[in-house]
Amino acid sequence: MYDFLIGPMLAFSLVVFVAGVWYRVHQFFSLSKESKIDLSCLPKIISDSIDNREKDEYIRINSATDLLLKWKLRLKRTFLGKHPFFSAVTIIFHSILILLPIVTVGHNVLLDDYFGFSFPTLSESSVDQLTLLFIVLFFFFFLRRIFSARVRSVTTYRDYIALLATGLPFITGYLAYHQVFSYDIMLYLHIICGELMLIAIPFTKLVHMPFFILSRFFIRYELTFGSGTRKWVENS
Repeated sequence: MYDFLIGPMLAFSLVVFVAGVWYRVHQFFSLSKESKIDLSCLPKIISDSIDNREKDEYIRINSATDLLLKWKLRLKRTFLGKHPFFSAVTIIFHSILILLPIVTVGHNVLLDDYFGFSFPTLSESSVDQLTLLFIVLFFFFFLRRIFSARVRSVTTYRDYIALLATGLPFITGYLAYHQVFSYDIMLYLHIICGELMLIAIPFTKLVHMPFFILSRFFIRYELTFGSGTRKWVENS
């Protein structure tokens, strides 16, 4: 069972993940095109945001204070500036989600066995503490979708699938490490959940992982970083 999960099943998961993300990136460029943006044609909230951001670009910078002011104005108009606590929680959650699997010793042993290289790792106690923190944040987001009326009103079953797909690999890994229930069963569940998450990324709301970079840097709207020179193709 173990050999199958870290052999053919892992290879299948990686192929689906890479092919699915490639397809989604190709789809992104097919559904958007380079375009000169006419601010007068954009919704007011977007045109105002872009206009204000571009005004910031013309602030004369003669000192470190001016530079700090420029970035302060930029930050004030972002989600991070408007909701600092929730932004911090979100950043920590996503940082652990992406980085922790990379710096875990067991994962790097597999990486070295299969591909002949590995990444720097954290100690087991550090990984254990960060995993526990991630699980706490996972339940925060899960309960928020249930008990916050504003969030619940825009939540569908797809959001719960995406959330469970990210949380279960960490929960089962934590239980396996602490040998809660049967170690072998928890380890198998941990591997299966991790591989299901890889498969789910291109086909669920988890696709926002690669699309976050694409949309924030290429599509011009109120949350764009940089110039944003593309727009979505309108259906005829």
